[in-house]
Amino acid sequence: MSIRSPTSKIECMDAPMTEDLAQVEIIRNWCNNVLSPRGIVVTELFEDLKDGFVLYSICEILGKGKMRQYGKLSTGKMRIMKIANQNVVFKFFKEMGVRLSFVGTSTSS
Repeated sequence: MSIRSPTSKIECMDAPMTEDLAQVEIIRNWCNNVLSPRGIVVTELFEDLKDGFVLYSICEILGKGKMRQYGKLSTGKMRIMKIANQNVVFKFFKEMGVRLSFVGTSTSS
């Protein structure tokens, strides 16, 4: 099942708000609030999180710029490069003690 967040206020008002869609909107709005100093705007939550750049930027802001030591992001569009970017974020999470269940780019612990 795919959840698509509405891209306009009109769509939000016309469509009945499901619980999943409401959560997507809340997370998207939070991301936009955190990322506003950098001028980054999240429009499609799932699409915008795919390449790792948005998560990296959020971690950099919340972690006070300590992300460089975990790795450098790749600007490529290949899937393997996007996964490598996500791994940088997951290394940061691991170092900060954030526990994630069933989330990540690999299945091994």
